[in-house]
Amino acid sequence: MNAKYDIQALKIDDLVQFLKSVGSAAAAREIIESDIAAGCPVNPDGTVSLPKYAAWLVRRR
Repeated sequence: MNAKYDIQALKIDDLVQFLKSVGSAAAAREIIESDIAAGCPVNPDGTVSLPKYAAWLVRRR
């Protein structure tokens, strides 16, 4: 993942790449898309904020 990415506005593929780079074995485009369909917040342009996504995941537990 390029350091120039904005963690507040990640494309789904970039988010998956980041999650895999920090050790997530379950990171996949299909999972992120499923989470978005389940209500994960997204930006108006369809990108995902990593902090908001993480908070959403924690609240779901």
